[in-house]
Amino acid sequence: MELMAVKPQNFQSILKELEDSYFLPEEDIKRIFEETAGEFLSRVFKHEVDFVFSDPPKFYIYKPDEVVEEPVEKLKKSLVRGMVSHVKRELKRRYEIEFLWKIYVKVKRQIKTLVEGKILGKNGRDYYVEFFLENEENPLRPLKLVGTCPLMDTTFSDRKNFKPGMKKLFLIKNCYAEAVENTMRLAVILSRQSKTFIKKLFALHGVPEEEIVRVERKPFRVLVYTKNKIPKEVIREVSKEIDEGVIVRYENR
Repeated sequence: MELMAVKPQNFQSILKELEDSYFLPEEDIKRIFEETAGEFLSRVFKHEVDFVFSDPPKFYIYKPDEVVEEPVEKLKKSLVRGMVSHVKRELKRRYEIEFLWKIYVKVKRQIKTLVEGKILGKNGRDYYVEFFLENEENPLRPLKLVGTCPLMDTTFSDRKNFKPGMKKLFLIKNCYAEAVENTMRLAVILSRQSKTFIKKLFALHGVPEEEIVRVERKPFRVLVYTKNKIPKEVIREVSKEIDEGVIVRYENR
C-alpha cells in the first residue's frame, strides 16, 4: 500500500487493512504498530523513539538532554513507507507464531465437534474445506479456516458427489501446527468417515452418544447398534446427510 501523502487518514487506512487481514481488534493492531514503528524509528534516529497513535499520530525522540515531540507529517514519505513495510513484516511474523498458536489452541478445543464446511476443491487425494469457528474476542467476526478432508476420511458417496461450493457437515478430527520453510502453518484434519462422526450426527438430532453401542462402516451403508430404539425420522436425517443407507439395530441387553 503506497502512501500518497503523510496524513493521519493514511494511517487509519493502514490500520483498517491490517485489521481485515488478521483476526485482531483495532486496539491490538495499534499496540503492535506503535511498538514496531518505534523500534524502526529508533534505528533511523539512533535514539529511543516512541510512536503514538494520538490524534494526529506523533512520535517522541528521547535525546540525552531533551525529548523531541514531532508530528508524523514531519517524516519523509520514503521513511514512512519503510516503517509501514517493517510493521507489516513484523505483524505477519507475530501472527504466524503467536496468533496462529492461539487459533491452534481454539481448534484443538473443538476436536470431535461438528462444523458446516463448504468444499473449495480438491488437490490430489485431499479435499479443501472452508469452515468457521466462533471468535470469543470478536463474536461478530468468526474465524474463517480452511481444513483438509483426506480421501480416506470421505465416504464412498462423497467421492462420487463432492463438488466445489457444496456444503456438508464435517467432524474436526485433528489439528497440528508445523513450520514450513520458516513459516508457521496450521493444518486442520476433517472427517466424514469416522465412527465418531456418525455418533455426532445422531447426537445432533437428539440421540445421546452413550445410546450408541458401536458403529460399523460398510460400503454405501452404516450399521449402528444402539441401546434403545431410534426414531425413524432421525435415521432418515442421518442417512440424508451422509447419502448412504443407515441400518439401526437395537441391542436388548
